[in-house]
Amino acid sequence: MATDSAQIAQRVKSDRSPAELVHGVLQAVPGVVCRGAVGQAGLAFGDIDPQESGCMARKPDNIVLTNAAAAALRDEFVGWQCRIRQLAARQAGGRPSAGMRPRVTSPEGAELAPGIVVLIVEADPTVSTTLFRYQYLKTQDPTERYDKMLEILQASYFQQPARFSDVMTALFGAPSALALRLLAHGRCVLEFEEYAQGYRIPCAIAALGAEHPRYQATYWHNRMFNPNLPGEVSILSFTPDWRHAIGYRP
Repeated sequence: MATDSAQIAQRVKSDRSPAELVHGVLQAVPGVVCRGAVGQAGLAFGDIDPQESGCMARKPDNIVLTNAAAAALRDEFVGWQCRIRQLAARQAGGRPSAGMRPRVTSPEGAELAPGIVVLIVEADPTVSTTLFRYQYLKTQDPTERYDKMLEILQASYFQQPARFSDVMTALFGAPSALALRLLAHGRCVLEFEEYAQGYRIPCAIAALGAEHPRYQATYWHNRMFNPNLPGEVSILSFTPDWRHAIGYRP
């Protein structure tokens, strides 16, 4: 084992670019086959186009990213989510686009749902949740609520990705067979694709209590858009395992 570690370290030891360093590590990882040169990619394996770098993995969990690469992939994903959500608010009336409706599979690859709508929530959503609740209670007109929510999302809400947590949430009517099934599994893989960009992200699943800040943020966000929201709901959180996630070009 020590010899293998030394060989990997020697293979990647140089002053090469971050993308080239990742390529060197991938060449040394069992289960990954790399051919050709690396393009101008970012630090994380998810930034490397397999067609350009020649890197292929048998399955996402075969890749274990370094902490730095995992953080880079996380930040890239959150930034991408902010961009497509602001675009949806400005051009599609806030309707969830494909990149907001990931396919859900078990860690073994069995499909649990062809798509669920997920939200990204600020790391500290207190101010926004208060605003959403205030705007909801301010009027009884569903159209006025909808328009006000669009106005908020179209403006500066998504313009600072660093304010957002990478933990995603999803709201289900209660009782929900799908929510119960997801909780029984405890883990899943969320598969996102939109605009020639894709991500496969293993996640831990948990149920949020009604007083949790992410529950409140998710509830009032949905309440602003949906006047027919059921009285009883279940809200789940999805916490990514970035060291085993990948980004790719579909």
